[in-house]
Amino acid sequence: MSVYEDKAGIIWFGTGGGISRYDGKSFRNFTSPNAPLFYKEVHWNNDIHTIIEDKTGKLWVGTRGDAFVYDGKKFATLTHKGEPFLDVWSIMEDRKGTIWLSGYNGFRGSTGGLYRYDGSTFTKVSERGAYAIIQDKKGNIWTTGPVNPANWTVQALSRYDAKSLYSEKPIVTEIRSGKTFLGLLEANDGSIWFGDATGVYRYDGKTITDFYNKEGQKKYSIDTKQSVVIWKGSMLLGAWEGSTLISDGSATGDIDIVKGELLIENRHLVGGAVEVDMNTIERKYDDQRSYNKFPAFFDVKKFPVSTFAITKVETGNDGNIKVPNDGSIRVPTDGNIKVTGNLTLEGITKAVTFPAQMQFKDGMDGTVEVNGTLIIDRTEWDINYRSHFDKNGNVTISDDVKIFMKIVAKK
Repeated sequence: MSVYEDKAGIIWFGTGGGISRYDGKSFRNFTSPNAPLFYKEVHWNNDIHTIIEDKTGKLWVGTRGDAFVYDGKKFATLTHKGEPFLDVWSIMEDRKGTIWLSGYNGFRGSTGGLYRYDGSTFTKVSERGAYAIIQDKKGNIWTTGPVNPANWTVQALSRYDAKSLYSEKPIVTEIRSGKTFLGLLEANDGSIWFGDATGVYRYDGKTITDFYNKEGQKKYSIDTKQSVVIWKGSMLLGAWEGSTLISDGSATGDIDIVKGELLIENRHLVGGAVEVDMNTIERKYDDQRSYNKFPAFFDVKKFPVSTFAITKVETGNDGNIKVPNDGSIRVPTDGNIKVTGNLTLEGITKAVTFPAQMQFKDGMDGTVEVNGTLIIDRTEWDINYRSHFDKNGNVTISDDVKIFMKIVAKK
């Protein structure tokens, strides 16, 4: 979780099982560095988040459990008003030697936020927590993290004005709000760089540049091996044995995707197209036999490929919800979307709309998965085989066909 080099050149590693110290020749490991004052039944003091060295040579360590200070001989738990600081993700020493840290203190009262320590007294600066804390060249303090420790789903990049840092209520400006903000750094030119769950941003004092969305739409190629299209049709009448329904007359099969792509912009699905090979359409039987020719249904020689092209995508609640540029991995409303596009079968093109769910599986530049279900009336594409009772009264096939789609695409 953390790597730090002290003034003597010693490398310190914060891990999930304690602290490791490397002097260039050998490692020395510290497990259970201090007895927990709060979470006594678990080993969260070994879950190390951050390590820094102050001007006096002491190491300050933030953990999932208690925070503590190491003077080279012993570990001392950080306490304020008799209680430890818990779940400290970030610690920083400013130019005056004041320590800044974010965590929970007086945990039974859930008083989390940003604190400063002047060598003798802790002062709570803000309710805002911090995953990262830096001081820029002008003396301002910057943080990324939750606006309110009681609700970690709302986070922000915040700036504390240098002139008011040591007052009772420093002036804080919220530069950007969202759901997940992590790393934080000042560049040589004074610009502030920060990261969230999906990308990286730069703030130059006036404008925020979003480097993920800076290039506009991103093309994701459909993985034809992982993507699946399943169709399901049925007879109008079921099959019975006495009073027991033994079959609803349904049949299922699959069809191969030839190629396709999805267009993603600002975590929106905005377009895309897919082609399927009509020669591969199959009906699957219980014994896994397949029948892959449907001459009565499709003229596969004349129309070997069918296509679907997206023309519009709306988010949940009929498109009334706007997707915020907030660093979230999933789109809002649990990924619910409504897809409209042109479906071409047997040389006939018609507009269709169907519900779907979209999820970013591995972050924004990883894998996108779209699951949707489309119900069509096949007769609208002149697929009329056994759509009505014939003169002999043979059982007809339902006009409605359900198409299940799992589309996996990669950037």
